[in-house]
Amino acid sequence: MSYSEDKGLGILIFIIGYGIYFLFKTYTLYSIIITSLIVVYLIWKNYFIPVDIYEGETNSTFYIDSRGYERNKIDNRLVHRDVAWKQIYNVFEYPERFGSYVIHHIDGNKRNNDGSNLKILTKKEHAEMHGFN
Repeated sequence: MSYSEDKGLGILIFIIGYGIYFLFKTYTLYSIIITSLIVVYLIWKNYFIPVDIYEGETNSTFYIDSRGYERNKIDNRLVHRDVAWKQIYNVFEYPERFGSYVIHHIDGNKRNNDGSNLKILTKKEHAEMHGFN
């Protein structure tokens, strides 16, 4: 399941839970349980974590994959792609869908995921930059 589908599912669960909350609001215990479950789900899916979670040094929520890139232990996503999505990407400057772009580390260090070190390129631009044809 992709990130956007997963986020959509989280929002749908939240809306359904909120509707159930109003349906059972006279039953306070049910309301508290349902609301708590929704909040726990959203925290588990990292919807309440601020954007700058990836700034600074790597912590225990990340691991290094076989290609040398940092990945999030929770959802196995590439950290540099998440940083680029949150800090650099916008649809006006990059008209293609985000998944069609390559994220380039300017200094060549795969573990330096600072937004200022990342550049969004097309696959062709990235191949030319590294001398692949």
